[in-house]
Amino acid sequence: GINAEYMGIEDIDTAATYNNRGVVSEAKEKLYYYTKALEIYQKLNVENVDTADLYYKLGIIASEQGVQREYFAKSLGVYKKIGVDSINIAKIYNNLGVLTENKEKQKECYENALIIYAKLKVQDATTATTHNNLGIISEDPKTKRHHYTAALQIYNQLSTTTTETAEIYCKLASLAQLKCEQQELYKKALEVYSKTESVNAAEVYYKLGVVAEEEKEKREWFMKAVDVYKRFKVESENLAASYNNLGVISEVREEQKLFFESAIEIYDKLNIRNENAATAYNNLGMISLERSTQYDCYSKALVIYKQLGIEDANAADAYYNIGSICEDEEQEAYYSKAITVYSRLEEKSLLAANAHYVLGVREKSKGNKEAAKMHGKAAYEICVSLLGNAHADTKKIVAEFKIDSI
Repeated sequence: GINAEYMGIEDIDTAATYNNRGVVSEAKEKLYYYTKALEIYQKLNVENVDTADLYYKLGIIASEQGVQREYFAKSLGVYKKIGVDSINIAKIYNNLGVLTENKEKQKECYENALIIYAKLKVQDATTATTHNNLGIISEDPKTKRHHYTAALQIYNQLSTTTTETAEIYCKLASLAQLKCEQQELYKKALEVYSKTESVNAAEVYYKLGVVAEEEKEKREWFMKAVDVYKRFKVESENLAASYNNLGVISEVREEQKLFFESAIEIYDKLNIRNENAATAYNNLGMISLERSTQYDCYSKALVIYKQLGIEDANAADAYYNIGSICEDEEQEAYYSKAITVYSRLEEKSLLAANAHYVLGVREKSKGNKEAAKMHGKAAYEICVSLLGNAHADTKKIVAEFKIDSI
């Protein structure tokens, strides 16, 4: 069969020779040999396991998704026609699931793959991958956990620790309800990444920082995240978030300033304009001693909140903060906007009470008694709710606006 191609012989043995050469050849030569073998089988009108296998292998090495789908479909058709169960059928279903964007079709393909794996009693890395894929596309947390756990059990049985294993630990952690469970799973992911020296370890350090309860522990995890990102020279959104969180935890103004500025630098470089970026600007403004820097930071935070259409407590705080460094009509405008946003929120804020107090005093000085009473009463109700009647701030409002007479 080795010289058959030179003699013009086209029989099953020749096709098998081409197939075998494809197996041992480099990637760029595989296509030629597999295609030649398939052409001979087609001329001989042969449809057997070897034909199905060739279609499958051509699908694997094809560069275009449309061509891949075509080969996998033909391979599947031959397997069904000849009634042979093969591990390749499960792999084909899995690959077809990856190649489609329709979630229902993906689910069908992956489930069909698992049926074949179960029928053949196969539990290998590809079975684990199929479970993982089903976990990814599922929208039900319980179903996600089932498939991720099944994938992990297979990897553990195989004594296999890969990046995919670590990623599954992280996915299970994100689904966990208890922080202690989240921490345990993230730490297992770290054990895997520590063997591979992966930058992904930084993501896990960051997540451990987020779920940690003690500030000392938070700082430790966020600092480790920063160290790994810097070692791999990776600038990511989570690196910026780590810096921002470190700034919030720190009690040293210069250190806070450094952390917040580092976060903003990365957000700007990556052109990220989300709520976290706005928070970083807001935080830097609050610890700054220069009015011009405060105004610039609060203004940038507000621009982002407005672009995102966000009107939450952070946005209200930004309006209040910029109002606190403005004067006269500009201050009134920002405080009024802050009050409007605060009033839509379930939780009361002492900043809202102070904004009402300042505006009330201003209205009182203008002789606008009704407006002053309105602001005074609003400030009083918030302070009573959060601080109680005996608190100095509550008493200050009572004295200023003569609350008993309102």
